[in-house]
Amino acid sequence: MKQFVIIIGKLVYGIIIISFISSCSVVKTPYFKTDYYQITSTRLDKINKKTVFEIDTLRAGFSKISITPFLNNDLSTSLSEKLMPYPENVYLQALRLNNLIWFFTPGDFSGESGLLIKNLLAAKGYEAIVSGYNGSYVGYILPGKYFYLDNYESIGMGWFGPTMGDYIIDLLLKMSNSLISIR
Repeated sequence: MKQFVIIIGKLVYGIIIISFISSCSVVKTPYFKTDYYQITSTRLDKINKKTVFEIDTLRAGFSKISITPFLNNDLSTSLSEKLMPYPENVYLQALRLNNLIWFFTPGDFSGESGLLIKNLLAAKGYEAIVSGYNGSYVGYILPGKYFYLDNYESIGMGWFGPTMGDYIIDLLLKMSNSLISIR
């Protein structure tokens, strides 16, 4: 008797599921003809009329790579070139959307440097976001004052010397000035 009740329960459950599925209708209206699409499209058109959108890309050049900075310079460079290929296509990118400028950097960008850029752009009335790990990887991008500290960020990951962080910051600020001047 217990098995009979279980079978009847499964049958009733199956009939309920089938009736529910068969009662649901499939909307066959093309997406582009729905009210939702039309309303969203109108909103986007209004946004596009008052939105400033610019993109800038800069191919950055770098000096010799050195993943062992405290060894003899010639030994360091030749050892580094054997252990790791030189990044040939390294790009810095920036995107401006109204008063926001978003930077894309090819490495692990220092938080301190990111705050410097944010503060400098805030003084001009802009917000800034700095993202790392975009495209090629060039190691840690640190302010020069930290390069000779005894820690792995500068010793093992500061591959392009003590001026690399300042160089990248300078390029990003020049890119932001270029994007700001476009009105």
